[in-house]
Amino acid sequence: MTDMTRPETDVVRSNLRALVAERYGSQINAARTWGVPQSTLSKALSGDRSPEYLLARIARHERLPEEWFLTPRLHPESGQDEMGKRFRFLADDPVRMALDLEEYFADAPEGKAPRLVKAVMRTLLDQYFGEVHRPSEQWRFVINRLEGFSAQSSTKQQAS
Repeated sequence: MTDMTRPETDVVRSNLRALVAERYGSQINAARTWGVPQSTLSKALSGDRSPEYLLARIARHERLPEEWFLTPRLHPESGQDEMGKRFRFLADDPVRMALDLEEYFADAPEGKAPRLVKAVMRTLLDQYFGEVHRPSEQWRFVINRLEGFSAQSSTKQQAS
């Protein structure tokens, strides 16, 4: 993998935290399984270090492609009830907005939720940014993911 952008790092960190919580219950158990020092894993999850260098090892142990860690997912917080379902417009955090929308549309008919999230995020992007200024790197990352483009292909296109 090449150097990750900040939005990619945030998504990877979020997915790693959820993986640790769901499958292992603690960082100690996950670190032991993955063969990494617990302090190293803790620093990667807290933001003190990039999680990039751990991806290949964790992906191999989990039998997941590295791309899996780069895909934004909804990780509901414990104790959240039906009243917690809402959408917050956070222009500076489009990853969080996409996840909120994913949760909001979770009850949509089979296969419709991803299209709804994509449509709403695309509309927000068009309406919020319009011709005033360019979307941030985070917005471009989220929209590219929703459109089905990999982060690597978009950076290669920009270099051309």
